[in-house]
Amino acid sequence: MSSVKIINIFIAISIILLFTACESPQLRRFNYFMSTRDESGAKIYIQNEINKYPGNAELHFLLGNIYIAEQDFSSARLAFQSASAITPKYDEDISLLLERHFRLELQAAIEAFENQNYSAAITHLEHTRSIYEDRNEIYSLLGYVHLQLDQLNEAENAYRKAVELNNNDIGDLNNLAELLYRRGEYASAIRYAERILSQNGQHSNAHLLCVYSYLALGYFEEAEQYYNSFFRNHYSGSLKINFAIGLYNQGEYNRALPYLLAIVEFGDTYHEIILSLAETYHHLGDYRSMAHWYEYLRRFQPENRDIIKNLISAYEMLGETSNSKKYRNLLIQ
Repeated sequence: MSSVKIINIFIAISIILLFTACESPQLRRFNYFMSTRDESGAKIYIQNEINKYPGNAELHFLLGNIYIAEQDFSSARLAFQSASAITPKYDEDISLLLERHFRLELQAAIEAFENQNYSAAITHLEHTRSIYEDRNEIYSLLGYVHLQLDQLNEAENAYRKAVELNNNDIGDLNNLAELLYRRGEYASAIRYAERILSQNGQHSNAHLLCVYSYLALGYFEEAEQYYNSFFRNHYSGSLKINFAIGLYNQGEYNRALPYLLAIVEFGDTYHEIILSLAETYHHLGDYRSMAHWYEYLRRFQPENRDIIKNLISAYEMLGETSNSKKYRNLLIQ
């Protein structure tokens, strides 16, 4: 028997003992079954009594407690609803009982998640959903669990439900926007990221999502606007590089050039940056600068045939036959 279920039985007995001062014959018999942990016997007895006395709210309340002890929370809610429909006498106790078990199951889900027992986490979260369907924290955690299992459809559905229940929760909006970006749904990612920025204009990740999503969609002016907005409050070396390379890969050579130069001037001379810079000059027809940066690359990779071929091309376009011949001879050797 799980520790959560044992706690459920203990709580059920404790709740019911509150009524022993004025216990009915049914309650007295029920207490006997529960004290001996004979849940099956208690359920059969109470169900038979309900068949005889369907208007007895106490019986429906007791049946709900049995279902709680069994962790059948959906059936418990139905039983409690039947009790409440007859009299409000038990409403406060029902509310406290459901809230207590909601918290127990949510905590068990968090502990299972932290222990990477994702199937158990999902089971406990399904229990919480059986108790309350409208708590966004259920779906926030459920989405994250599904994400760890690479179940993207389930994760998206969970995050959408969390946002539906609380559309001002920045954490849920961010989770959904990130997942949509990951799935290549860039327009939708922008929509949720911009909702975040409408609440918190300095949210760094929302800015990044907008930059990369607009860049992927080919909306370069919008991407640049969010890029510049990001750097007014934050700094990211990786964004500088990714943005410049992204523009280059999209064939936006005039836009990419100042960003590539800024990176080099800052002292970052990664191979990919220099290569992109050399090829940007190539596409822009600036063969002198193209040759300069390929010469720079050759200092570190003197035998690289692709670099040598590009130097031949640059010097031929410049009409410098002596240099092009020199590199042609290197290819032959």
